[in-house]
Amino acid sequence: MQLYIKILKENAGNVIENLMRKTKVVAHVLVKVLIYRILFIINAIVGVGKNMFKNNYIHELELNFSNICGANCIMCSRPHGCDNEDIMQPKIFNILVDQLKDVKFDIIQTSGDGETFMNLHYINYIRTLKREFPNTPRWIYNNFSMLNNNIANIIVTEDLFNRVHTRVDSLHEWIFTKSSMLNMEIVLKNIKYFLSINHKIPFTILYNNIVDYYNRCKAVFGDRPIRDRFNDIELSQIKNEQNEIREYFINDMHNPELLSMARINHGLWGERYRDDIEHNPFYPCPKIKVIEQVCWIYPNGNIGMCCYEDRQTEGFSLGNIQNEHILDIFYGEKRRQAIENIKNNVYKDYPCNDPRLCGFGDGVENKKGV
Repeated sequence: MQLYIKILKENAGNVIENLMRKTKVVAHVLVKVLIYRILFIINAIVGVGKNMFKNNYIHELELNFSNICGANCIMCSRPHGCDNEDIMQPKIFNILVDQLKDVKFDIIQTSGDGETFMNLHYINYIRTLKREFPNTPRWIYNNFSMLNNNIANIIVTEDLFNRVHTRVDSLHEWIFTKSSMLNMEIVLKNIKYFLSINHKIPFTILYNNIVDYYNRCKAVFGDRPIRDRFNDIELSQIKNEQNEIREYFINDMHNPELLSMARINHGLWGERYRDDIEHNPFYPCPKIKVIEQVCWIYPNGNIGMCCYEDRQTEGFSLGNIQNEHILDIFYGEKRRQAIENIKNNVYKDYPCNDPRLCGFGDGVENKKGV
């Protein structure tokens, strides 16, 4: 049996290439899926370790189910996949799930460049991911403008996520509305209801103090944000609300230990369309470690090069799962060369016109809100 495995591993690549020369594009994918599946099953039966065939691991998958967003945030970039499809259709999702059965991965992030609940298939997609990959954590980042009571009941009752994240800019309506253009009353009501029925799912609030964003813009390029909605007097009135926000929500929770908070350390990816932004040839890409470990899947099946390539153009696409297996794309020469180009600062236009603007961190989670 061990000899058979060795022979199969050594010759799988040749078998694939010979079959590819004799079949059409659709058959290429099917053949590769079949061979990956055979190897995967043998690996499980014999128990020779998860790294039996070296290129089957992707640390994190970010599934972009929607490019439509109902918010208009000062800190966010606006393209929202303008060169791609609006939502991921079932045909693409089914291809993706079938291929993911051949992949070892640590986490599924199910948000993306838009409001996921604008994709009417979203809940059923998450149900499928839970059923097919029950041991892999499923995360969501959502602004709670559409996560109403009915959706909250489904998520909590069916235990669909392993962690939920949301962003809160303020408890003062004038700040909240100017910062995001969302209805604060609806958002806070939806969050409170979710927390009131949630007994299990860890919940993270990302606190966005908009003054921090203005200060970051000033520090990096000496100017105000493109979407400059606060004057200096208003900015002087905005205080640190992190503890206040935590106390506002924690009283509604059955288990306060489920709540954690982080103060956002802003990136400036929303400022890359500025006319005065010039290429910075000396600043390295701050996202390179993320780019090396994460795979972004867009609504039309394209694999993206970087999460901040938010136009999702064909020029930065590394391949499409309708034509190639996700592992072949992720470990392919095109992606390897793209990573080298990023490391060597080859790309000079958007989204890489000034790498300083892509630096980002979510701060340090602190359950006490300090």
